[in-house]
This record gives sequence, structure tokens and C-alpha cells, in this order.
Amino acid sequence: MTYHVHAVEQDLANKWYARVCITEEEAVFLKFQDYPTMDEIQDAAVAYVAAQPTEPTGLIRALDADGQFIADDPSTPDVDEAWINAPA
Repeated sequence: MTYHVHAVEQDLANKWYARVCITEEEAVFLKFQDYPTMDEIQDAAVAYVAAQPTEPTGLIRALDADGQFIADDPSTPDVDEAWINAPA
């Protein structure tokens, strides 16, 4: 996959940053020691995407069959029905 590079800039500490669009909603800054080539930027973008979790982790809100949030049942104080473990 090819990612769109918006800008390559150098900061005051002589580090180089490339602003890369990963999706239409997400852009990230990737850091480089030296001025990066386009191939290096693309490789770093691929590595960034590969390192991101593909599945939700932790707790998520529980939903009923109609897609509505399930409320916590106050009669069971030791169980929180409103939250469930994210599917693996």
C-alpha cells in the first residue's frame, strides 16, 4: 500500500519528520535521523501500520441484540454487565 506524504521537515535538534496520511482520518509524524527518501518513508509507514493493534483490546461497552447499550444491573454489585472483554 502507498501512503501520501504531506511534508518533510527538520526540527531544531536536526531530527527529520515526515507527515504521512495513513487513512483519510489519520495522519502521523514519522521520525528519522537523516533526510529520508520516499522509499524510507513508505517503509516506515508500512512498519507503523503493522505495529498497530488490529483488534480492540481491553473492555468495550456491552450491546443488546438491537445495538443498544446494556446498563449495569444494580442487583449484582460484583458483576458489571455494562462492560465486556473485547473479542480477541
